Amino acid sequence: AFALTMVLTARTAPAQSLGLTPAEIRAAFRPQQVLQFELHVSNESDAPVAMRGSVTDLWFDPATNEKVFAAPGTLPRSAANWVTFVPATFTVPAHGTATVKALITPPPDTTGGAYAVLFFESKPEATRDPSSPGRAVYANVRLGALLLLNASGTEDYRIAVTDTALTPPDAHRNLELSFQLLN
Repeated sequence: AFALTMVLTARTAPAQSLGLTPAEIRAAFRPQQVLQFELHVSNESDAPVAMRGSVTDLWFDPATNEKVFAAPGTLPRSAANWVTFVPATFTVPAHGTATVKALITPPPDTTGGAYAVLFFESKPEATRDPSSPGRAVYANVRLGALLLLNASGTEDYRIAVTDTALTPPDAHRNLELSFQLLN
């Protein structure tokens, strides 16, 4: 009964119902060509939400194929340091939308693909009334859009087939072909 009473008396911060579009940007570019994209952050809550933009590197773990995020410029094929947000900080009105421009300036020697994640993060808010007993817990919302870029005319499509093995069929086994395909 005591735990139930605590749950019922805890005050929470207003719910944050935020969205980001687009969730992914794919574009071809020419080196030193400035690209500009609009991103829209929507807010369905009853209160305005202060947000800021940030960028991280994006790569994929070769063993698990899971996304890897890191500081700008630290992972292969990074586009993170090319991105500037206008404005860098903004407020999304209650029941409204804010538009942010992402300006992307690839360097002159860029070839192939380059990748990043564009993040928009709200200011942490207390999830419990600070005047109530106990410590407040702070929470925020982080929305991200993948940025997948390709330098036009610099593609290098190569595959390698290795470790080939062909096992002929017999009375107890089908034909078997195995190989490694590297891209």
